[in-house]
Amino acid sequence: MTIWKCIVCGVDVTDYEPEYCCFGNTYGTEYPCGCMGLPIEPPLCSSECAIKVFGFGDKEAEA
Repeated sequence: MTIWKCIVCGVDVTDYEPEYCCFGNTYGTEYPCGCMGLPIEPPLCSSECAIKVFGFGDKEAEA
C-alpha cells in the first residue's frame, strides 16, 4: 500500500486512491493529453488544503 503525501502540507493521506485519465504517454496521438500521467485529483488531507490549491472547498464542511 502506497502512502501519499498531501501536496500542500506533506501530511500522510492514507485514504487516497489516485485516478488517472491516461498513462501520460499519449503525445502524437489524435487526442493528446496534457496531464503528463499525474492523478486527476491530487492527494489532499483536508478541506483547508483543498482551498489553498483550488480556491474553494466543500460547502458542507465549511458550514
